[in-house]
Amino acid sequence: MSDRQDVGETLTALFEAGFETGIISDAVMASSEAQEKNLWEIREQMIPHQYFSSYKMMKWDVSVPVDQIISFLEAAEIAIHDIDATAFTYAVGHVGDGNIHLSAHTAKTDTAEQTATRIYDRVDALVWDSGGSIVAEHGVGLLYRDRVQSQKGALEYEMLQRLKACFDPDGLLNPGKLVNM
Repeated sequence: MSDRQDVGETLTALFEAGFETGIISDAVMASSEAQEKNLWEIREQMIPHQYFSSYKMMKWDVSVPVDQIISFLEAAEIAIHDIDATAFTYAVGHVGDGNIHLSAHTAKTDTAEQTATRIYDRVDALVWDSGGSIVAEHGVGLLYRDRVQSQKGALEYEMLQRLKACFDPDGLLNPGKLVNM
């Protein structure tokens, strides 16, 4: 059996179990490369930030324990709306690994940057409180470097810096980044 068939059988079993328990109410799995391509295109078109240029967008690519996903998303939405009642949010994620792509949109106003800072701080704290990480899959670059330092203890942060230095002693790969992946 090919790897693709093994994955298909495993996902089919997971879908069936999810439907039986009520965890899943709707799902689709591509059965050809053309269907796979179409599903990716639908996913890309679903992300609304490209349609709302009049809003300030904040985004997270976080990981939380799988059993914390729902409570994290509920708490994040409440926290965001506590700060800006007009904000709207959406999230997409990966099957079973706890990776969530969360976005929040607020009106572009004179105080948009201060509002964004407050929202980032609150949502980041929710990620950490759930045992998650604000960096799920792309390494720690300029956008996350300072925010990660808020989560990590001094020793852990130093270890991240040393890890980068081991692989990039001259700082040539993505200068200024903490960890590249």
